[in-house]
Amino acid sequence: MTKILVIGAGAIGGFYGAKLSQVGAEVSIFCRSDFEVVKKSGIAIKSCFGDFHFTPKKTLCDLHDYEDEADFILVATKVLPEISVTDLIAPVLAKNSSIILLQNGIHIEKNVVNAFPNHHLISGIAFACVSREGSGIINHQDYGRLIIGDFPKGVSQKTIELAEMWKKSGVPCEVSENIQMERWKKLVWNAAFNPISVLTHGATTDKILSSKATKNLVKNVMQEVCILAEIDGFKLPKDVIEKNLEATLKMKPYKTSMLLDFEAKRKMEIEAILGNAINFAKRKSVATPYLSSLYGLLTCYQ
Repeated sequence: MTKILVIGAGAIGGFYGAKLSQVGAEVSIFCRSDFEVVKKSGIAIKSCFGDFHFTPKKTLCDLHDYEDEADFILVATKVLPEISVTDLIAPVLAKNSSIILLQNGIHIEKNVVNAFPNHHLISGIAFACVSREGSGIINHQDYGRLIIGDFPKGVSQKTIELAEMWKKSGVPCEVSENIQMERWKKLVWNAAFNPISVLTHGATTDKILSSKATKNLVKNVMQEVCILAEIDGFKLPKDVIEKNLEATLKMKPYKTSMLLDFEAKRKMEIEAILGNAINFAKRKSVATPYLSSLYGLLTCYQ
């Protein structure tokens, strides 16, 4: 039986970990804020794939209490400066454990690679409208596709087996030989819609695109991300911006994850989504007026 430990059992970790439990994986979770509720009652999943209830094998508030050897350690915490992923992983990392980073942002893998150079690292991206509705309640509204691949590139047999488990559970899961390019493609959307949703004081995706001015801002931010991706060695498809806009118009009106964090007075993933890209641009002496403006404004809200 495949053993999986989820670190960060919020909306993303809770949902995708729960889906793996549906196909026979032994899934334990580490959570702090919902610990008492989840330990007692598990997690209720409302999902467009079908509602279900998830009871973890173990619910932990201290990772040192995990006594098994996980086949996969799924990290789905927010990417924030004060959260040390390597410190979280260290107490539970077994010799044959694979690490999965199912998180937002670009250039987020470096610290994990440096700390655990001999371990298999899978980088993953979620395309899902999913949020934590309350203690022990997750609401999956739309989409749900995953893309995973070995970091820095390639696809191992273990990664393929993980993808097959998710697909068997009903989650569309692709494997990519070039996961870093996929991260840049995801950032095209994230770098535009996440900050703008906050700076417009709560605009959902449909409202952002209903205004000609904000739609043009979205396009300009996306174009800067495409330029940075190409400088980083990953030339994105010519139609990536239009496809993102078309897909967003088709989705249900949605509050971005950054907006949900802002409204709940939680820290936002400003560095992972904007700061890392801007710092890369600075190292390459490339101007990023749109990204930098969004970044500067957002820091006033943090």
